[in-house]
Amino acid sequence: MKYLCFGLFDRKKIDALSRNELDELMRKCEPHLKGLYGSSNFLMDIGVKSGGVALGRLKGRIERADGNAGPGMMREIGNVFIIEAQNMEEAIEAAKMHPALSLPEGEAFGWSVEIHEVHTYEVKRGLRQRP
Repeated sequence: MKYLCFGLFDRKKIDALSRNELDELMRKCEPHLKGLYGSSNFLMDIGVKSGGVALGRLKGRIERADGNAGPGMMREIGNVFIIEAQNMEEAIEAAKMHPALSLPEGEAFGWSVEIHEVHTYEVKRGLRQRP
């Protein structure tokens, strides 16, 4: 089975860091990401640029909120990654290698990971696949 994972963070806490502090924090992430990328569960990682748009329906209309956190949400999506695992418990163990969970500093910045089982996905060439 495939699992779609969202790496989340608190924008205000990250924005409070100096450029040097942020660079140092990202350097600390590198070995954890290498571990994740080298695991047999890892399929893909996509970094998400801040400043996206959230859309939703409200009273019959499509409403827009700027920022990929959506209205009223404190955390933003920092990355999206896909892992393959036999079940949710194995997916959880694989996701624990992500810096959001494996790097102690992540707690101070509101880092977390959401994991969702994928039931269908489509690839660009139009081939529908089931995990």
